[in-house]
Amino acid sequence: MDLKDLIAAVKRHAHANYDKDGWDIVAECWGDGEYNEFLKGCKTEAGAIRKVTAVIHPKAAYRAEIEAEAF
Repeated sequence: MDLKDLIAAVKRHAHANYDKDGWDIVAECWGDGEYNEFLKGCKTEAGAIRKVTAVIHPKAAYRAEIEAEAF
């Protein structure tokens, strides 16, 4: 799979999982720079999604912690 296909697959996954585990961050905030940086070296769609999950999970967890304190 080339990078263009991997980016398209991650974008589809982000939109399909918008309300789960920080994927809204990817759908709303990521640009070409983030995709190029984090998908470098990925060979499969599943691998790309796993790699992005590892990047966004800590951010989503931190956001959830902040939101829990705000209410």
